[in-house]
Amino acid sequence: MRLLALPLLCGLALPAVSQTTFTVIGQGAAYDANSDATAVCGADSQGAWLWTQAGGYVPLGEQSAEAVSEDGTVVLGQIKDGSGSNVAGLWTQATGWQSLGGLSSGCGSDVSNPYDLSGDGLTAVGLGWQNCTGVPFRWTSTGGMDEIAYSGLGSGRASAVSDDGLWVGGWDEASNGSRRACTWDPNDSQTFLPVSGANPDGAGEVIGLSDDGTWAVGTEFKDAYIWSAATGVNNIGDPGGGGILDVSLLMDITNDGQIAVGGFGGGPFIDATIWTPTTGLIFLRDFLIARGIDMSAWEPALATSISPDGSRIVGYARAAGTFDLSWFIIEINTGPLGTNYCGPGNLNSTGQSGVISAFGSPVAADNLLDLTGSQLPPGQFAYFLNSQTQGFVTNPGGSQGNLCLGGGIGRHVSQIGSIDSGGEFSISLDLTSVPTPSGPTAVLSGSTWNWQCWHRDKNPTTTSNFTDGIEITFQ
Repeated sequence: MRLLALPLLCGLALPAVSQTTFTVIGQGAAYDANSDATAVCGADSQGAWLWTQAGGYVPLGEQSAEAVSEDGTVVLGQIKDGSGSNVAGLWTQATGWQSLGGLSSGCGSDVSNPYDLSGDGLTAVGLGWQNCTGVPFRWTSTGGMDEIAYSGLGSGRASAVSDDGLWVGGWDEASNGSRRACTWDPNDSQTFLPVSGANPDGAGEVIGLSDDGTWAVGTEFKDAYIWSAATGVNNIGDPGGGGILDVSLLMDITNDGQIAVGGFGGGPFIDATIWTPTTGLIFLRDFLIARGIDMSAWEPALATSISPDGSRIVGYARAAGTFDLSWFIIEINTGPLGTNYCGPGNLNSTGQSGVISAFGSPVAADNLLDLTGSQLPPGQFAYFLNSQTQGFVTNPGGSQGNLCLGGGIGRHVSQIGSIDSGGEFSISLDLTSVPTPSGPTAVLSGSTWNWQCWHRDKNPTTTSNFTDGIEITFQ
């Protein structure tokens, strides 16, 4: 998926968070980004580059930049060492490029190939060459480069690493030459992903991991898939309209497993894709057009990174009708949501009224919504309630507060928690499975929902209270 492109333009400031935006930053292909897309790296006709929101574009020379650390100060890339061999290397401002070396004998001029980097920049993974057989490696700043043990009889590769550097995803090669998707735990114990019905031979590879290592994505038998230990393999196929040789793949996924990005096609004819539980796998271009963005000048080619919360996507696109590449940042519209009502709430033991707020996207299909209760008594338990009907009940069940919901009330009891020292309690919602009295329900476009936060209190004896309510209408 590594394609050569034109020189990168100067760094640009990112747009303010208010609506879904598609911003072309400069020329070239972007291969990786940190968690909020304020540091991005890739390759162009000048070789490797690093872009930061603070400092703009910095050409790094060498061949390509494959991954960047969370703080944007360390870059993993493909370089040539002093003897002219191709090796994995690390770049910092202080040291420039430094070779990570290899495992033992290489393969001609190839010694090692880089693929991913941990958030702290202290662990790198990739493929090392031994007698022209590719072998997965893990490099650490303290131990250097070591082979990751694998059970296949051919080659193998470590393609992705979790943000903490503990979990690795990739593939190894069976005796028939088929790649088999697998992960390695912190002790380098290998686990093969269970195959789906569409792929009885188990062919596939892990291409990306969520930052926390819970989710894996990639391709299996030409279809994109999503996997977690809890859910198993979810083969999501392709967005349709391709040829017999086209491959569907996913590159990255959010920490809640609700949004994944990648591409579909072959060679230079690949088109970027996005998946959510409500939209299924669709072309990223269609996703953006549906949100009112004019895409007549651009054809998104591959989405390579998504932030852990799903609010930012990085990738590269073709200028319409050409193969000239430029890289972009998408911001899915996130911000304060909803209208508060039924307030102020009755005073709690802090001497304040509890307040509920919402932050995320008003588009139901984006599945991005966080709820926060604030001005609450620290250390007490809390959880959120929901309903599609508003109401008003004074001091229900002996509470010191007022219930602002009516009709069928859902309780987010699986996300009950403790109020923090600052008096706040927050959860991230899965809008595809909101609890209701009749069972989990998906939030649909055009629907209106109401939420309220209940909390335990001691004022002065054990009691409870409520925040005000908030109403959100989804697009």
